[in-house]
Amino acid sequence: MDLLQIFLIVLAIGSLFTIIALLLRWVIRPLDRLGEGINRLSGGDLAARVVVPQTEDEFCRIMTGFNRMADRLEDLYNNLEQKVAEKTAVVEEKNRHLAQLYEMTAFFSRQRTFDEVTEGFVERIVGYTDADGAAITLCDTKRERGTVVASCGLPAELLKRLTTENIEGRLCERVLSKNYPLCVHLDREESGLSKLLTSSGYVTAYCFQIRSAMGDIGIYTLLFRKDPQLSSQTVQLLESISTHLGTAIENTRLIERDRQFAVIQERQLLAQGLHDSIAQALSFLNLQVHDARLNEKIESFGYEGRRITNFEMEGSALAGLAALMGHRAATICTIIAQRIAQDVNTDYKPFVRKMIETALDKLAILE
Repeated sequence: MDLLQIFLIVLAIGSLFTIIALLLRWVIRPLDRLGEGINRLSGGDLAARVVVPQTEDEFCRIMTGFNRMADRLEDLYNNLEQKVAEKTAVVEEKNRHLAQLYEMTAFFSRQRTFDEVTEGFVERIVGYTDADGAAITLCDTKRERGTVVASCGLPAELLKRLTTENIEGRLCERVLSKNYPLCVHLDREESGLSKLLTSSGYVTAYCFQIRSAMGDIGIYTLLFRKDPQLSSQTVQLLESISTHLGTAIENTRLIERDRQFAVIQERQLLAQGLHDSIAQALSFLNLQVHDARLNEKIESFGYEGRRITNFEMEGSALAGLAALMGHRAATICTIIAQRIAQDVNTDYKPFVRKMIETALDKLAILE
């Protein structure tokens, strides 16, 4: 009996030491290492890590997560300056693009001639992109022929060949068939235009479509002697600017057409007035040649108490035209001036209105 008690006491004491040893190994020591790592990390030691035991228990997962967190914090801290610089560069680029887009929009918003719009555009777009050259090419409706209407930075000989030869037409058709800008590595192309540009020292060309609500207008091309590093934001900006350019070109065309139409109308009015004046003068001279006392006879003529008060040529033309067409016509006038007495009535509008009302009343009675 005494031996059994002793055995149980020894077993209990051994179990206690075993449990304590296991607690130290599996719980207390891992917690101590984790706590030490936390203290080092909170003290600013971003290189603090804990040794992960080769087990698959909860402490293993916690320590692994702690090490990952420490790695992330160290990476963020070490690359913070670089990331801030990158974000600052992105913000500055966006601000610069907004300023350029605003400047270009303000430039297009003012009424300008076609040459002012195109020349001003290429000068600004070269400054925005640091391109070595730029050109605007307008194409015909069939996209068969391209015409360079403005350029900047191009050699005189190159510009002469681009202007006199139709080597731009095929490029226009190629670019306008796409819905996105075209980047051309000139040394990899076999076309005549690419060889011509390569011989002038250019290696890369960016081509953008110029379109408006009326349809395709042409393209504008940026030429670089070195391979450019245009970001996607820059390409989007250049696409947006090309849309504004298309609208501006279409507006200048409409304004020019309106101006030409106004000039034509003015010339027609001047020609008509000159024609009428000459016709009246010739007719009057012809009458005076036949009868030197014509004016005196007209002034003294009377019929049933009525006298002739106006002598003009338009009525005879209308009467003759009406007779040819089988109609009856009459000319109704309101006298507002008299050449002989040199008298004029400036308040003539009420009398003209009354004349119109009277004539309409008479015509209504005749019907």
